[in-house]
Amino acid sequence: MAKKSFVLYHDQKEVIDELNDEQAGKLFKAIYEYNVNKKTTLTGILKLVFIPFKKSFDRDEEKWEDITCKRSNAGKKHTGNQYTRKKENENGTNGTSVPKMEQNGTNGTVSVNVSVSDSVNDNVNVNDNVSVSVNNKTDQPTNRPTNHNDILNYCLSVFKDYSKEELQDVAKKIFEYYVKSNWKGVSNWQDRVKLWVNEDIQNGKIKKLPELWGKETTKRQATPEEIEEMKKMLEEYK
Repeated sequence: MAKKSFVLYHDQKEVIDELNDEQAGKLFKAIYEYNVNKKTTLTGILKLVFIPFKKSFDRDEEKWEDITCKRSNAGKKHTGNQYTRKKENENGTNGTSVPKMEQNGTNGTVSVNVSVSDSVNDNVNVNDNVSVSVNNKTDQPTNRPTNHNDILNYCLSVFKDYSKEELQDVAKKIFEYYVKSNWKGVSNWQDRVKLWVNEDIQNGKIKKLPELWGKETTKRQATPEEIEEMKKMLEEYK
């Protein structure tokens, strides 16, 4: 489900007040264009002015996607629990079947089959010794990303000097590529992601953020000092 709204903050008005009406109009059009289509056509000083707005929108969208994902998973878990309880009530059990015992001929061997709700099958043969075999085989590691946001969050924690927009694009490509093969042969997905991103960086597909908008501004709003610095830059262009 796509996000249908965005938020503008009071402290951003200081930047807008420094623009003339034509510049402010172009900026507002770009704000809507970015939030709907994730792209802008701004150039020059307006492209610079748009950067803190873009980072604010990206942070808000990331929080929204995280909340939406958690609510969806909670709903699926609730539905699954309801189905499990219904089946247990129909079978008159609490998820564990009564052991079935069979004796084979005259050799005194008894076979006990126990079935539990988590799909683990235990076969116990009773003679002079007891042997237990448990079949709980899995072909794929359970620790793997559930969607591209898991990959994006990992990239943002490792590649802090790079644009979230570009990292988001590569995160989608990585997830779509490996999900087709059900992550076959991938034992550590973080290492595979790191290798992919480093190759894109070396090939110039992912570029560093401008020095002014480095590590710190990816995690917070612009400070009053940074806003004041932007005002001075705007004055120079007037």
